[in-house]
Amino acid sequence: MIVLVFDRQEGAALEKALAEIAYKHLDASQTVPEEFLPITLAEFERRVIVRTLSLNGGNLSAAARMLGVSRQTLRVKLATWREKDAASEDVGTEAADHE
Repeated sequence: MIVLVFDRQEGAALEKALAEIAYKHLDASQTVPEEFLPITLAEFERRVIVRTLSLNGGNLSAAARMLGVSRQTLRVKLATWREKDAASEDVGTEAADHE
């Protein structure tokens, strides 16, 4: 089981967890994708969760077990991201309407 600690001071633990996931699931000939280069901790967390969900075929329970968090934690994070993404799209639509 991989346990992620989402604390700013524990960024190294997040990187280690992603490396463990990558080691287990990526071909040795693959390099680290550009999207995993320097990013904010929040974006790193999102990418780790999205990648883990992908590795588990979208199964929240399996992804939560792999990450060492509850299924509810993932549901809340996904809902929060959807709301933020929807709000961002609304702002973009409003700006286009005023042009």
